[in-house]
Amino acid sequence: MNKNVAEIFSFHRSELNSYNTNSIHKFVALCQLDLDFTPCILVGGTNGKGSICKILSTIYQESGLKVGLFVSPHLDSYHERIQINHKKITDQSFLQIYQGLSPKIQEASLQGIHLSFFELILISSLIYFKQNQVDLVIYEVGLGGKRDATQILKPNFTAISNVSLDHTHILGGDLKSIAHEKSGVIFEKTPFLYAQNDELTPIFKNSCFQKKSPFIQARQLISKVQHTQTGFKGRLNWDDKQAAFQASLNGEHQAQNLNTALNILLNTRSLHEVTLPQIVSSLSKLNHECRLEVISHSPLIIVDGSHNLAGIQSLSNWLTNYFENYQISICLSLKVNKDHTQIISILKKNASVSVYKPRAKSFVNPKNIDPSLFCYPNYHQIYDDFFNLKAKNKVLIFTGSLKSAIIQKKYFQKYKKKHQSTKYFQKP
Repeated sequence: MNKNVAEIFSFHRSELNSYNTNSIHKFVALCQLDLDFTPCILVGGTNGKGSICKILSTIYQESGLKVGLFVSPHLDSYHERIQINHKKITDQSFLQIYQGLSPKIQEASLQGIHLSFFELILISSLIYFKQNQVDLVIYEVGLGGKRDATQILKPNFTAISNVSLDHTHILGGDLKSIAHEKSGVIFEKTPFLYAQNDELTPIFKNSCFQKKSPFIQARQLISKVQHTQTGFKGRLNWDDKQAAFQASLNGEHQAQNLNTALNILLNTRSLHEVTLPQIVSSLSKLNHECRLEVISHSPLIIVDGSHNLAGIQSLSNWLTNYFENYQISICLSLKVNKDHTQIISILKKNASVSVYKPRAKSFVNPKNIDPSLFCYPNYHQIYDDFFNLKAKNKVLIFTGSLKSAIIQKKYFQKYKKKHQSTKYFQKP
């Protein structure tokens, strides 16, 4: 990362996120930012919203649009958060935007208005997308809904993938409280889609009624789904037509994410029409980094960013259904404010579980998770032990957080380079 960019982020990270929208609303008014320059889709939810945004952007791009994509959190660098047709923003582009914003940032500071890191990136994305004249923008909600900085947007369509327990110290300790927070994704007189049909549906329907927003219940648009260890296939129902498709996304939950994305496409035809062949073509090109991503096929090594109970349960279900005859090794790295005991309990049903702590301070000390679990002192030993397992069918999975997933993906490349000539990587 450019030194100047790092200094900017260091300053804005020092501005604690108070999880309210006061500062960013005031800053938008001060700058008189244009928030209505192109059609906008906003996607929230506990799990799957990032995958849904990636699916949407891929399909829209395949159909010929210039698509702006805003996602969070990033895996490796802030550049990932702001993309146009999946090309990340450069340091140079960001610095030009920040230079233009600097007088207003200073003026705002005198008025007691300070932008957090997330708010700065969000504002920068809007300016970047407008400068580059994108045809459509897709935004992923940061956290919750009502108190998220994406409240400044003027979306044409919004959606929520699902609601489960996560960030309970901020959003609330039960599903209904979290659903009420996430209902902030519903905007006045703006169509809203909920991907589930559960006990929380009435909360979202009521919010839509109060805001005079059409409520849309997702319907099943894919059928005959068959999962494998490397993706899934099935039939896509679009209007009165059907077509076979192959999606290169792992996990049963990704079929539901795809179905949600298709429902969004179906209900946003007034913004842009996509064709069945364009959808089918784009699905085979999908790749979502660190979401059950295979980084080695022989032996099988997977990195996954699951970090809450619902995500871990989805991982466990996938392992149960498709790795019955495998010796499964899971190496876990967890951050604070997670239900460590429950997560470990779920994973132990499928696998041999160990722990590893990356250097980042945000990860909890493994000794404070479960002293009975073996704690690896370094990543070399993790791979050494796995490669030396005698089992014919074996799989190593790193999970617990998106950050640890990308860290292990990098570590494996270093390990592979160092041991390329050894028996570990020699073809039989």
